[in-house]
Amino acid sequence: MRKLFYIFLLIFSLVSASRNAMAQDFKKVRQQTFTDVQPADTVYIKKLINAGMKLRWIKPDSSMALLQKAETLSTQIHYINGIAKSLMNMGITAMSQDNYKQSYIYYQQAYPYCKISTNKSYLTTLFINIGTTYYYQGLYDKAAAVEYFTLQYLKQRNIIDANYAILYANIAAVMLTSDQYQKALDYTREGEAVARKYKLYNPLTYILNNKGTAYQKLNQPQLAYQNFSEALEISRQHKFKEEEQAQLNSLGDLMLDANQPEKALSYFEQSLRVSDSTNPLFGSIQPNYHIGLVQLKLKNYQKAEEALRKAESRLRQSGIHDNEADIYEAIADLYEQTGRYKEALEKYHVYTKLKDSLLSKDKMKAIAQIEMKYNSAQKDKSLAEKQLLINTQQNELQQKNIWIAIAAGSIALLFLFIIGIYRNYRNKQKIQSDRIHILQQQREILQLKSIMHGEEQERTRLARELHDGIGGMLAAIRMHLSMTQKRAADGKNVDAEPILHMIDDTITEVRKTAHNLMPDILLRHGLIQSLRIYCANISSGTGLHVDLQVHNEISAFDTSVELHIYRIVQELIQNIIKHAQATDVTIQIRQLEDALVIMVEDNGTGFDTDEAAGGIGMKNLQSRVQTLQGIFSVESEKDHGTTTYIEFNLHELLKTATV
Repeated sequence: MRKLFYIFLLIFSLVSASRNAMAQDFKKVRQQTFTDVQPADTVYIKKLINAGMKLRWIKPDSSMALLQKAETLSTQIHYINGIAKSLMNMGITAMSQDNYKQSYIYYQQAYPYCKISTNKSYLTTLFINIGTTYYYQGLYDKAAAVEYFTLQYLKQRNIIDANYAILYANIAAVMLTSDQYQKALDYTREGEAVARKYKLYNPLTYILNNKGTAYQKLNQPQLAYQNFSEALEISRQHKFKEEEQAQLNSLGDLMLDANQPEKALSYFEQSLRVSDSTNPLFGSIQPNYHIGLVQLKLKNYQKAEEALRKAESRLRQSGIHDNEADIYEAIADLYEQTGRYKEALEKYHVYTKLKDSLLSKDKMKAIAQIEMKYNSAQKDKSLAEKQLLINTQQNELQQKNIWIAIAAGSIALLFLFIIGIYRNYRNKQKIQSDRIHILQQQREILQLKSIMHGEEQERTRLARELHDGIGGMLAAIRMHLSMTQKRAADGKNVDAEPILHMIDDTITEVRKTAHNLMPDILLRHGLIQSLRIYCANISSGTGLHVDLQVHNEISAFDTSVELHIYRIVQELIQNIIKHAQATDVTIQIRQLEDALVIMVEDNGTGFDTDEAAGGIGMKNLQSRVQTLQGIFSVESEKDHGTTTYIEFNLHELLKTATV
């Protein structure tokens, strides 16, 4: 467990730096998203990742190129899930090429993204990948430590998913490797219960395969056959190609143990026909190796040589070392039985070299164990000598009690000093917290002032419209009515048509004023459709062409939020009509994973942003954006048009009930 602690300590030490770099990347992306960079579609990124995963075993270089492209595009649009999944699969691809060092580098880079990903299974998937890489390296103790840690992590959080079942399968695999077959059975039974209960069919095939292997090692072939057969049926039903090959190879190996070479040959040949794009260990190396053994046993030397050479060739292409010594031993046996003694000797040399390498590793392990025992004995001897020395010096220690008391007093003073420092630190923290609270209050006060200022301006405008528009119309109607009454009293003809027209105009003006308070179209059609209608009316009624572009599906917000956004766009267009002398306006509205972005571009005369910063119109826009806790920026040059960028936090908009 201590080793595992150091492993994760190394990963955690880089999290802070990774997040800082990631934050800088996000800032750059936000500035470039709608200018010089076209955001990649997340669906396209997922297709790149899936394509890279399929090519992992047959074309690892192409696989890595696709995954790197997916990671680059995901970074450009700060698509966290895409970055995490790309880096994790790059680590697996590096592992498939025996490049374990680079594999761990990719896992380390993926960790901070997996930790903040919206997909909560990514973090445990990363841990499982790390454990799998240790397993492929033959570091079974580290693999088991990671798997146990991850399983405990899921249990503490009561998370039952596919990863939970996979962990039981992986731990069982480690037990099988260390010849602990009964323990392997125990873990497969626990994992099988979970996989069946939650219908996790893919992990279930791994678990049943490991369970069958354990029964095979315990000389229970009938139970082994039942588990392999069920796993094969599930794999075929759900089209798990790699798993299907693994079950066929296991069944073939079981038939070989039962001395039924014809049945074994049938299973291995079926495995070859399943697919040529899966893990070459299951899809080519193991079946061809076993076919070669069967044909050699049946004295079909030509077919045996053909199969063994295929296994050898695929072994070299993939860089996989499993069964390497066995394959060269089988080829040497073939050459010896066919009288090709010189070639047989060459292959035996290769086989012997590989075996010597394995034996040297075993010797190194044995030496390390002896050294540990020796060191342990030396430590015991040293402890005995120290105990003897303590007994002989006991009187001297009593004389040093005074010094011990002085030391204890010093420690007490040091402790008090540390407490003083700690209290001082806490006081500073409290002062800093109070300052932050005061600043937050001041900011809220400024926002309230801005809202009050905007409301006061709205009341002033409404009063002006009522006085100058509706009030004037009503006064005119009253005057016409008085004149009509006088003409009727004098017996003259009375024409009421002008009065009716004036009443209609007054009704229209009242409707316009009510529409400005809360547009009826916004209540009937919602934000996006209302903006489309508004932009269409502007385009048809003025010389200004307005192009509204909406990317992705926009969420529905509270009515007050939608009114603010509608007014912001409305005011931007009115400012362009009044001041910009533009002919074209492009409005882009895009909903990202955690943000709503609005960008308005025109081809007008532009202006000096420093001079316009203090204008009333600009302050009103800033006030509306700040009310929704958004970000507002303007870029403009004279004769080069204007670009306005507004960004809102999506979660804040969705939880806002009133403004």
